[in-house]
Formats: sequence, C-alpha cells, structure tokens
Amino acid sequence: MSHKRYHDLIDAFARVAAEFPEWEVEICGDGPERSALQAQAERYGLAHRVHLRGHVLEPWRHMQQAAIVAHCAEIEGFCNTLTEALLAGCAVVTSDCPYGPREIVGADGGLLYPPGDVDALAAQLRRLMLDESLRLSLAASGRASLARFEVDRVARQWFDEMARGKRQVRR
Repeated sequence: MSHKRYHDLIDAFARVAAEFPEWEVEICGDGPERSALQAQAERYGLAHRVHLRGHVLEPWRHMQQAAIVAHCAEIEGFCNTLTEALLAGCAVVTSDCPYGPREIVGADGGLLYPPGDVDALAAQLRRLMLDESLRLSLAASGRASLARFEVDRVARQWFDEMARGKRQVRR
C-alpha cells in the first residue's frame, strides 16, 4: 500500500457514507494503486460516489469546489496539498504524521487523527460532515494560519537567524 493511504480514506468514507448520501469523494492523482482503489470502492458499493480523477494539472480547482480535504499520508514533508486546501478555503482533516501536517494546519486550522487509524479518520469526517459551522470556522482559521508561510515573513526569520548565528560565531 502507498504511504499516501488513499485506501484509508475510502474505508473511512464507507463507514459514514450511508449517513451522508449527498457526499462524494474525489481523489486526484494517479499511480499503481488506482485499480485497487477502484475495486475497493466497488466492494463497498461506492463506485458511483468515489471518483478517481487521475493526474490533475490544477488540483486546486477541485479544492475550490470541495467542502473538506482529507490528507491521509503516513509520512509527509511540507505538504502542498494542505496549503492549497487551506488557500482554497476548505476544512481539512489530516493524519498527524511526522514533519508537516500539524505544523501547517496549526492549532485550529484543521482536525488531526493518528496515521492509519481509520476509525478516527471516519469520526473526524463525520464530525465535519455534520457541522457546517465547524467546517467554515476551520476553513477561516486555516486560511489565516497560512500567513506564517508568507515569503517576506519567512525570509525575515531566516535573515534574523543568520544574523544571530553570525554574532555568536564572532564571540
């Protein structure tokens, strides 16, 4: 299985799908697991609600139409998917994998769950699907939290750190 763990998303969606018949899942991206993911959706009877879009040149266009973006990876660095989702105004649920997601969504920009814990992912999806005000609140907080990554702010921090280091070396 892929470290992106799309199969977890389909499993989690299957656990809440009957309660939310109007909701669908779109997975953007392509790879060797596509046929297995399609078969998984078919086994759950959700092939008509789980859409595997394949390679998408402008994924943020899909995000602009989404209410929730789920990120299920077990490992990640600085995740562009999360920043694009926050910029698009989506509520985010993400695995709390090392090195990235927690730092990107901040304290109140998204919901976290332990990587690989499908029950926890399903619970977070259900929570967001039930509560539009929570989705809107997370989307607003998440978008605001991205200011921490603005180029001028990050460059200023780097220059400040280099200046501090230079002063320490001269002593």
